[in-house]
Amino acid sequence: MDTRVMVLKAVLLIALTVTGVRCSTGDDSQADAGGDGDADGDGDADGDADADEDPYRKCTLAPAAPDQGPRHVALRDNQLYVDDQPFYICGAGYLSHMADAAAFGANSIRTWGSDSLGETLDQAHALGLTVMAGLWLTHEPHLDYSNQTLVDAQTERFREVVKRHKDHPALLAWGVGNELNGGAETNLFWEAINDVSKMIHEEDPNHPTATVVTDFADDALLTTVATRVPDLDFVGINSFGGLASLPHRVRQAGWQKPYAVTEWGGRGWWEVPVTAWGVPIDMSSTEKAASFVDPYHNVEEDAAALGSYIIFSGHQNYGTADLMGLHDPWFRPTEPFETMQRLWTGEWPENRAPQISELTIDGQSNGSGITLGGGASVPAEVIVSDLEGDELSYHWAVRHDPFNKSILWQLPPPYVLYDEFKSQTPTISFDAPRHAGPFRLTVYVDDGRGTVSYASVPFQVSGGDLDEPLDEQSRFSVGAFYEGMTKFGAPLENKRRVYIWEWEGSCRRDRVYDDVAEGREAVAFVAKQPNWFGAGVHYYDDDDVESSVSFAEWTTMHASLKSTAKLTVDIGLAKDKYTAPVYLPAGDYGFSPDGQWHDLAIPLSDFVGLDLSEIFTGFAISAYNAQPGDALNVDNLYLTAD
Repeated sequence: MDTRVMVLKAVLLIALTVTGVRCSTGDDSQADAGGDGDADGDGDADGDADADEDPYRKCTLAPAAPDQGPRHVALRDNQLYVDDQPFYICGAGYLSHMADAAAFGANSIRTWGSDSLGETLDQAHALGLTVMAGLWLTHEPHLDYSNQTLVDAQTERFREVVKRHKDHPALLAWGVGNELNGGAETNLFWEAINDVSKMIHEEDPNHPTATVVTDFADDALLTTVATRVPDLDFVGINSFGGLASLPHRVRQAGWQKPYAVTEWGGRGWWEVPVTAWGVPIDMSSTEKAASFVDPYHNVEEDAAALGSYIIFSGHQNYGTADLMGLHDPWFRPTEPFETMQRLWTGEWPENRAPQISELTIDGQSNGSGITLGGGASVPAEVIVSDLEGDELSYHWAVRHDPFNKSILWQLPPPYVLYDEFKSQTPTISFDAPRHAGPFRLTVYVDDGRGTVSYASVPFQVSGGDLDEPLDEQSRFSVGAFYEGMTKFGAPLENKRRVYIWEWEGSCRRDRVYDDVAEGREAVAFVAKQPNWFGAGVHYYDDDDVESSVSFAEWTTMHASLKSTAKLTVDIGLAKDKYTAPVYLPAGDYGFSPDGQWHDLAIPLSDFVGLDLSEIFTGFAISAYNAQPGDALNVDNLYLTAD
C-alpha cells in the first residue's frame, strides 16, 4: 500500500474517531462466515447502520499532542486519562509497518525494548499514535538477580532511557520487562521490577508503569505481583487462546488494579491442534479474523481493562509462516486487519478481502493427516469468494515445515521454500517435494486492491530420496539475511537458534524492505560512532547456551553487500565467543562501496586455520572509516557445497 494512501486513511480514521465513531457493534460476534458482507446482521454490508447504538467503548485518540513536552497520563477509577481526557488503548505490538496500524484505526503501539526508541516515538507522533515503551529487563538465569551490583547497573541504564524520553509527546506508559515470570528461578526479579518502577516515578511523574506477565492458570501470579511489586500502576497480561476468559480470571484472582492485554491475536502455536507428525494446523485468515471478535469484546466490556495490543503489526514466523502475523510474507495487510479496523473504528473498509472457505490437497483438508509420495503430481483447490466480485490472483508456496518450538525466534524461519508459483485460477496441480519429511502448502489470495487472504495445509512426504547428495542449488542459511527463497534449500539444524548482534554502541540494526538483493528484506547496520563498527550472528542451543554449527560440508560463503559510504569491510568466522574471528577483506571478493549490490562468493578454505566443524560466529563484519549514519546493507547470506 502506498505510504501516502496509508497516511490519508489514518487521517480519515482520526476524524471519524474524534466525531464519535465507536469500535464496533455488539453483533460482531456473528462472524460473516457466509461471505455476504453482513457480519453484524443489520442488513448493511458496511456494518455502520447501527454504529450509534454501539455499547462498546470508543477507540479514543489522545488530545492533540504538543510539539514539545510530555502529555500527562494518569489512572483514575480504572481508566487511563491523557491530558484529562479518557483514553482506551486500541493498540498493536510494534515490530514493523507502524503506518498500517494507524491506517486501520489503532491509537497506540507497544515496544518490548528501548532500542531506537527515539525514532519509534517520533514516527508514532507523526502518525498520531501513542507508545507504551518497553524496558527489556534481562531474564533469569541470564542475569543473577542476587548480584545487587549488576541489578543496580541495569536500573541505572534504564534511568538514562527514561530521562532521555520522558518528555516525548508520544509516550503513554512504561512497560518494565516482558514475561519475566516465565521460567524464573528466584523471586528477586520482582524486587528489581519494583525498584525500576520507583525509579521511573522519581524521574517521570507524568506516565504510569506496568510489568508484563504471561497468562496464568491460577490466582497465584497476580497475587505475587500485587504483593511484591506494589509500585506498579497496572499490569500487562499476554493472553492468546485464553483471552475470552481472561476478564473473569483476573477478577477471580482478586487483582485490584487495572490491567491491559499486552499481547493477543488468536491462538498461539502452543494452543492449536497439530498433525500426527507434530506440526501446527493453522486457521485460514478468514477463520482467524472471525476468532478475534468475541474475545476482544469480552475485554472491552470489563471495566478494569485499559485496552489491548494485538500482536504483531508485521509478519512473524511463530510455528507456521502466517500463524501470528497481521501481514503476509510480502508485508501486505491480511484479512484480520479488516476485522481490527471494524473493532477499532466501527467501520469496515470500503473494499473487503476475499473470504476463504477451504483449502484442500487431493480433496483432503487440514485435519486429514495428508501423506504424499515423493515427486507425485497432486491437485490442490482453494474455495474462495469475494464480496465485490473482483478478479482474484493466487500465489502458492510449498515449504519445508520442520516445526520445532526451540527455534521459533530464529530468523529466517525454520522452513525453506521449495517451490512457489502463481495462477489465475483457484485450482492447481503441483509436484510433491522429492525429499521425505514435513511440508506445508500455502495460498495467498489477492484481489489486487490492497488486502490479502491466506490458508495453509500441512502434509508429509514419504518415499523421498533422503540420501540425495547436495548440488549447486542446495543452500544453508547462515542467519537472518536469507529467506530461503530457493528450491531444495537446506534448513538450519533444528537444534540451533540464530541471534544477530551488534558490537555494543558501535551500530544499530535496521530491517530494509525497499532495497534488497533477494527475497523480502535485507539488514542494514548503521554506524553510531566514527571510524569503526562491528556486527554478526551467533548460534545458541535449545537452552540459550552458546553452541556451534558445522560448516564442514559446505565450501563457499555467499553474501550480498551494499554501501554508499566509503567503508572498508572485513568478513569473519569464529569458533567461539572468546576467540578472535578469522577475517578476510570483502574488497578481495568483489565488494566496492559504490552504492550497488555486490554478490560475494568466498571459499571457506580461505579462512585459514579455522576448524569448520565448529563455528559459533557464523558471520561477522568489521567496517572501518565509518561516520555516524553510514550504513552497510547485508542480504542473501548463505553457504553452498560446490
